[in-house]
Amino acid sequence: MKDTPAPHCSIYSLTRTDPRLLEDLLDNCFAEGKSTFLRTHGDWYCNGRENQYVIALSPSEYVGYFALIPTVVKVGEEQLPGAWLIDLYILNQYRGRKFESAADAFMREKYKLLIGFPNILAAKIHKKHGWGVRDDLKLQMFPLRPLSIPLIRESRGVRGAVLKSAAFLATPLLQAFKLVRGAKPDPAVTKTRKFDPAVLAALDSKMPPGLVTVVRDRVYFQWRFLAAPHAGEFTYYSAPGAGGAAELCLITRTFVRNAVKIT
Repeated sequence: MKDTPAPHCSIYSLTRTDPRLLEDLLDNCFAEGKSTFLRTHGDWYCNGRENQYVIALSPSEYVGYFALIPTVVKVGEEQLPGAWLIDLYILNQYRGRKFESAADAFMREKYKLLIGFPNILAAKIHKKHGWGVRDDLKLQMFPLRPLSIPLIRESRGVRGAVLKSAAFLATPLLQAFKLVRGAKPDPAVTKTRKFDPAVLAALDSKMPPGLVTVVRDRVYFQWRFLAAPHAGEFTYYSAPGAGGAAELCLITRTFVRNAVKIT
């Protein structure tokens, strides 16, 4: 696709970038861990180098980065092509100069349907550019370590004291529940380190009607899970239905961060 120029900048994919300038840009945009991850695994993460973009004032001056991961969204019986927007970042010294507007215009020209999970600041920027932002979504959790939840851990004052006390009292009960449930695993559930992506795609195609969801086919599961750089950290659980074929699948990831094992 041809470059989509703004009055003062160009936007093009990483297939045309200077490796040294790109490395400097990522280091200045993101924390060290995120920058290293994008340099090492960004092509997998974004499903291709062509799906990552830089915003440039000139061939030697990069001012921002973002990625658009192609997807297909199912709305009822209709399937609509679109893209996930991730990691939009404009360097601090270039903010307030319409570069976000240039990026937004580029995205809308390339895709009619765009999806993202913005943080609070990014959501305000999205609203400014006319995106629809949902602020009524609910997050359901059943934490075995309530004190690890940022909302509780970072609370202050009387409210913080109440939340932390409740979390402290609930922790041994939740750990006991974990032990009891783990002592009697369901014999119908199978556990494996590898799974056929075609089976996962078949299960995903049986989603209840009326949902708005991303289409996840065999190619998607092959890319996102089996080809992931951390593929060895996934465990697949499946349970059969009345006919004996897999009817339910759960995918977990277990890794260690800061000497703490997390699943």
